[in-house]
Amino acid sequence: GTGLAMLELTQKILAPVVVGDTVWATVTVDGIRPTSRNGRAVVDSTIEVFNQRNERVMTYTARRLLAGR
Repeated sequence: GTGLAMLELTQKILAPVVVGDTVWATVTVDGIRPTSRNGRAVVDSTIEVFNQRNERVMTYTARRLLAGR
């Protein structure tokens, strides 16, 4: 969906990232709660960021207001 608002963000930095590193992430949707306004929902997700050695360098949880179908 289209992001409308970042409602909450909790971030934990676990290791440094330096110039030349390659990073990638996984996103897990933990919950979806429709709002009273049609076509919108509050979505909770957990994001884990890894470097090229598959070491987790950052995690964060996000609560966003999204517009969808």
